[in-house]
Amino acid sequence: MMHFFRRLAKSAARIRIGVLALALSAGAAAAATDEALLSGSDRLLFGTLGRDRPAGGGAVYSNTGFNFGLGYTGQPERLTTSVRISPMLYWDPNVNNGLTQDSVLISGLEFTIPSDMVAQSGVVYGLEASASQRWAVGQGITIQPEIGLQVSNASAWDSPAKSARGAVCAVHTLERGHWSNVCVQQSHYTGGTSRTFDQTDLMFGHDVFLGGARGGAAHLLGMTARRSFLPEGHRDIFGLRLTSAWPGLGSTTIAAEIGGDIAGIQSRTRFISAGVTRMIYDRPTTFSIFADQREGSFFLGEPLVDYGAGISFSRPLSDWLMIEISAEQKNSTASVYDDDYIRVNFLMPSLRFYR
Repeated sequence: MMHFFRRLAKSAARIRIGVLALALSAGAAAAATDEALLSGSDRLLFGTLGRDRPAGGGAVYSNTGFNFGLGYTGQPERLTTSVRISPMLYWDPNVNNGLTQDSVLISGLEFTIPSDMVAQSGVVYGLEASASQRWAVGQGITIQPEIGLQVSNASAWDSPAKSARGAVCAVHTLERGHWSNVCVQQSHYTGGTSRTFDQTDLMFGHDVFLGGARGGAAHLLGMTARRSFLPEGHRDIFGLRLTSAWPGLGSTTIAAEIGGDIAGIQSRTRFISAGVTRMIYDRPTTFSIFADQREGSFFLGEPLVDYGAGISFSRPLSDWLMIEISAEQKNSTASVYDDDYIRVNFLMPSLRFYR
């Protein structure tokens, strides 16, 4: 699920937030800027800094604008180079993506499910590495190539899960708080509980900064459209996201997504989530809720539809370790796929190298 798969990115965002907070500590930042830092969105932060102009925020504002390509000098220029290495460690109650029952009743007859198809719990561990650059090629226009590798393993898997991806994005920062971007990504997956396959994604997005009154709440509205190409066919996904900074309260994110399916592939076709992050005892703490629907596969010749809902909590335990606990309930049109579980994920800081 998107909420779980983005956990490493969230960890990196919190590290960046800490660095920016130190940069602003020299001056009295406006409350909305403090909350924008918690959101992890450089676009919301940039818009809020430009609106409120807090003391001590000029350097962060200028540096962020520079990374958006707003200081273009007329010649292509490399703005940043980043290499990131992140460890993975989490406990999964259904590490083999198995069934939660050891038998199933069909037309009055009971069938025993093979033991290797029944859900097993276990620890998943691994490593993720990525490298990216950002180039200014025009006023407010950047090109961002990126490559990534991920390897993970668990005792219940026959072979380690491996994935590789390469992507190129073009981003245009427009006046009055608008950002447009287009990305192409190629991915390869194999091992673990996944079949071996390649996937190509073509993505479009547009973000709008909704400023409001100086010192008040600030919002960033994002719209995305994506077409994913798989060996079995393609599907389209459309999404909306509203990220907000509320002075004195925290940052919030509300997201919704709707998409098509591919026959024979269980895919998420509906998704909605809401989350809030605020400082509690001097540490950023996040609470989230979500619900989704998945469909595309069949069970005994009938369409299989899964309905899920869950909650999550995340908080740093120290400067080098963060914990995320999530609970989910899944109800399916085939009861053999019903599931309830709690997942515990440990997030460790990425080793990051910049140039």
